[in-house]
Amino acid sequence: RRGHRHREQVRGGGHHGEGQTHSTRRLSRPQPRLRHDPRKVRHGIHHREGDPEARRDREGEGMNESYARIHLADTCARLYNRGLTVSAGGNMSVRLNDEEILITPSGRNKGMLNESDMIVVDMEGKPLTEGKPSIETFMHLALYKGNPETNAVIHCHPLNCIALTMKGKIKTDLTPEGVILLGDVPTIGYYTPGTPELVEAVRQHCKAKAILMTRHGAITQGADLNAAFDRMEELEFQARLQMLVGRCKSLPRDEVERLRKL
Repeated sequence: RRGHRHREQVRGGGHHGEGQTHSTRRLSRPQPRLRHDPRKVRHGIHHREGDPEARRDREGEGMNESYARIHLADTCARLYNRGLTVSAGGNMSVRLNDEEILITPSGRNKGMLNESDMIVVDMEGKPLTEGKPSIETFMHLALYKGNPETNAVIHCHPLNCIALTMKGKIKTDLTPEGVILLGDVPTIGYYTPGTPELVEAVRQHCKAKAILMTRHGAITQGADLNAAFDRMEELEFQARLQMLVGRCKSLPRDEVERLRKL
């Protein structure tokens, strides 16, 4: 199977934190040294010297797991630093190939994770590496299964997004960026986190670029982690804008249609 044939389990090389040792899986072949490109670091992207195709798995069509771990950890840190997630709230994932995703662990502060903490699970939710995956893994899988073009899913607890779900529904047609990046954003009711009821509610809106969950948080998806991150950031901006201005008119309908074609 793609995604399995080039990896082996390595024990004892874990990350220490909160009194625990986390094991990490490494690619069996030697990996080139990481190099930071100052033009890319601000976007959470790293390159490997001598490996211009570091994002892709040389032995398959999926994403290189080593790269995915680094990029996912960087994205978690960016979300935390932007105040889009706090403490252990939220969960983030990236598709490795048709059969596996990489997801954040359960109950861990997202601003303090490194690449060895991430967990590989199959498309049925079975962990393939050590650790406890997020309790909302099946919510992520519902989006991946419903959208073959989706390669990253982000779930956060942004303050203004949650506040807005208690006051009314979000309007994303107040600015051009909201129309272009988000489109129509549904708000689902409150469901206990990690339950089948929440998974089903999300599944019913799996084609939406972003979803708000009442008293819970927000979900965004995209072709890669950067796209999902940008949508989460824009979603929180739109929620904050609406909280600040209250009731206001949307952009003219013909302008909204023009923006959707861009």
